Amino acid sequence: SISKRGGDLYGTVKRSPCSHARDLLMQFGMLVAQPSESCIRGCYVTSVGFRNSLRNCHMTRPLAKALPDPQTSPSQAPSRDGQNTSKCVERVAYSFGGASTVEYGPAPSKPLYQETPLDHLAIALFTRKVAAAASVSTPSEPWRYESFLEVSREIAKGKSAQDQWADVVSVLTGLMPALVLATIRKLVRPTRWVCEQNAAVAVQAFGWLVGPMTREEVEVNGVTQMSCVRIKRCRYLEESGCVGQCVNVCKIPTQLFFNQHFGVPLTMKPDFEDLSCKMVFGEAPPPLEEDPVMKEPCFSTCKLASRATVSADNGVQDGRKSLACLRDI
Repeated sequence: SISKRGGDLYGTVKRSPCSHARDLLMQFGMLVAQPSESCIRGCYVTSVGFRNSLRNCHMTRPLAKALPDPQTSPSQAPSRDGQNTSKCVERVAYSFGGASTVEYGPAPSKPLYQETPLDHLAIALFTRKVAAAASVSTPSEPWRYESFLEVSREIAKGKSAQDQWADVVSVLTGLMPALVLATIRKLVRPTRWVCEQNAAVAVQAFGWLVGPMTREEVEVNGVTQMSCVRIKRCRYLEESGCVGQCVNVCKIPTQLFFNQHFGVPLTMKPDFEDLSCKMVFGEAPPPLEEDPVMKEPCFSTCKLASRATVSADNGVQDGRKSLACLRDI
């Protein structure tokens, strides 16, 4: 088993990169099916072995040089210029077992993400799914986050908001067999335990998509439970730079998927000032016409909004554009 040979992965690795890739897929499946500390540790150990096997193979050594070191702790992570910048750089561990790190430097610098091979694998799989839904070719480097952003923009181009929601929901439902989804929808009830477990899985399994997350207490229907996931600084919102993409490609489709196909109520509450977001499992979302995010204008730097028609009486206000990128583009 992987646990028996896990210690060998830290030393001289003689197994092939392909065998480790298979182990990564198996560990990821185990983590989703039954989240536990041992599964998280297995993903971390296997990602270390994958990186080491790439470095020990002459054919893949150039690729391995570009991969981050999963064993580097946040306090030991190198800074951009090699200097001691602990006073102005915040390092946060996140994703599978906390193996990835991100550096938040002083404004206006962008966060520096140090991803693991397991993150790259998840990004590549999701990018391929989104590309298929958008009817575009898969980028040549699907494991790069920029490739995911590129194909997600294709979903938003030339489509109504409803069409965008449908495309993303089809991607999410396609991640699981239809029979499994139907069974979960029929048997699972949104109890306190179920909502808390969904939040726990989200924190560990989806950091590669949005960045560091933590679980917090929240009151749902008069009951206090640990079913709120707080995204520290949403990577997708920050790097897409578009309120419309946040709402139409992430928030609403994800809510629809969990509420209609997974049987667990979910409300997502993005904050467009500090780029954080709260995912509250167990809380049903408000009607769209009452959701405050539907009235939010986009950022002045939004590429999609700049292509839309902005009326003279609804132009740039307080650094934001019109609501155009939330409607048809």
